[in-house]
Order: sequence, then C-alpha cells, then structure tokens
Amino acid sequence: MKVVFCLSGQAFDFYCTMTRVAISTVRVSNPISYIYLVCDHKTYESLSALSDPLLLEVNEVKVIDIQGGDSVYKSRFLKTSLGNVIDGPFLFLDSDIVVRREFNFEFLPEIDLAACRNHSRVEINEQISKSDFDALTNLGGSLGQLDYVNSGVLFFSGTDLSKEISSEWHKVWLENYKKTGFVADQPSLYFVLSSGKFKIQILPETYNAQIYTRFWFFSDYSVLDCHGSPIDYNSIIWHYNASLYTKVWYTTFESLVMKLLVTRVFNKSDINRLVSDNFPWIRRDYLDDLVYWRMRKTPIITELYRSWIIGKRLYCIRLWCSRKIKSLLSY
Repeated sequence: MKVVFCLSGQAFDFYCTMTRVAISTVRVSNPISYIYLVCDHKTYESLSALSDPLLLEVNEVKVIDIQGGDSVYKSRFLKTSLGNVIDGPFLFLDSDIVVRREFNFEFLPEIDLAACRNHSRVEINEQISKSDFDALTNLGGSLGQLDYVNSGVLFFSGTDLSKEISSEWHKVWLENYKKTGFVADQPSLYFVLSSGKFKIQILPETYNAQIYTRFWFFSDYSVLDCHGSPIDYNSIIWHYNASLYTKVWYTTFESLVMKLLVTRVFNKSDINRLVSDNFPWIRRDYLDDLVYWRMRKTPIITELYRSWIIGKRLYCIRLWCSRKIKSLLSY
C-alpha cells in the first residue's frame, strides 16, 4: 500500500523527528508499504543540507513549491493538495501516529474517500470542537447526517471524484485561510464532503483511535465528558494529537520524540517497543503496570484512572484508600 506523510519544518526539529518515528512504526508493522514524503522546497533543502536520516526512511520524496507562510500553513497546504499529487489509491497519515498492526482495510466498492470519526466519538455533536464549528458556520456549512471526520487518517481511492475532493478541499481551505487566517483543515473538508456528490466510507475507530479524545473528551473550553468513549487497546492506529506546545507529556510516543530531539540516538528497539506496547501512556514503574492492566477490565477511563495517567498518583492512592474504607464501614 502507498502510505503518504506530509512535512514542513527544519531538519531534526520536533516535526521531522515525530514524522520519522511515525514512519518507522509503519516500517515495523507494515514492512512492504511504499512510503512517500511530501514536503515544501525549504524543508527538503534543510533535510538534504543536514543529511537528516528521515530521507532514508522513505521510498520517494515529492517536493511542492509553496510561496510564503509558516510551517503550519505549509503542512495544511500540502495535505489538502495530496489527492492531485499522489496517484491513488493511497493512505495519508498524520505525523503524530503509531501504526501498531498490519493494515487490513475492508473498503466498500467504488468509494472516493474513507476516514474515521473525529474525536473517536459516535455522536455528531461531540465530533466537532467549537472553533471548528464556528469555522464551518463561517463557510456557510452546518452539521448534517454525515459524520465529522478526522483528517489525520485518510484513504484516497484514486477515482476522479477522489481527486475532485482534494481539489475542492484545497480551494475551500485556501480561500477561507486568506479571508480569516483560520488554518485548520477539517471544517473545509467537511464542507466539501457535505455536498453529497461523493461516496464516503466511515472506517472503524481502530484505524484512528485518537488517544486524548478517545479516553477523555475535551472541548475548546471545558471537559464535557471525563469518562471518554469505550476503549479498544488493540487499535491498529493510535493517533496522539501531539504538539510542540504541549507542556506535559503523558504518552510514550511523545516521550520518545522528545528524547530523540535531545539525543538524536535512534534505536530500532525503541520503535519496536512503541509498536508492541499495550498502553499509550508513559510507564514509570510496576505500579503503572498494575493500574493500566486493571484499566483494561473497564470499558471506560474514570476520573480516578485519568488522574493517575496525568501524574496525580498520591491523590489517586488517597482516594482509592478512602473509598475502600467507606466500603468496609458500610458493611
């Protein structure tokens, strides 16, 4: 299968390092994949000049000319253009993913695009953040029956309509960016897909299990549901929504990326461990093992488990002991 990654940045920076980790997990889990890296000229020049080993991880590099804009703008410019850059069918993956199992897609016949629900949520009103909702409204769109999809894992079938999706997506996204400066690409994708002229397949969440919103749900302003949605620890793809601006790292993926930024020592054993891990969160000692394995027996992550994951261990121990004492006293 053709697998495509987009990149805009500097050699050895956060996004280049993260992309290399993501690509390496594809190499481990799906070794026969043909991997493309699509980047802008400045990024390619930086990677080449400093001999960033990321270039050795891919089968082919596609370089696109983009005038102006920062790396966030350029990365969205590249993503929204892919359907007319790579001959389909192909699978696009964001750089903040870990592919843990072999791809075993079961596509419906004659589809144009396949994707997963955003936020790994079933209810449509929980699939969209307030900022995306406002952007969609500004485009003249609205939420309908179609699920609001996440653009981090997209399968383009290569049909003429599949290419038209990409053309329309890029056009709507670019025009909206020029008017508003809003760089996110999902509202414009939904606006295009909502036309009803394309055949869209909603894939099972195993192909895009979004870690932070699957396990506890955040809106732009508040926690709507700390319990999250039912968990499938055997998901094929874990999607981390990682950012350089995150202040605290809770997952092994983010932790490894930050380690590589400092050491630049890339060990295949680290990648193998990342792919085979049973849990996405940082493991500090045997207590984490006990808690994480206990979590596997529950369909959702409770506030107690969430507190443990984010490092409030003493609070959790006290709360657990308090509940046990109350339970004993109630007899």
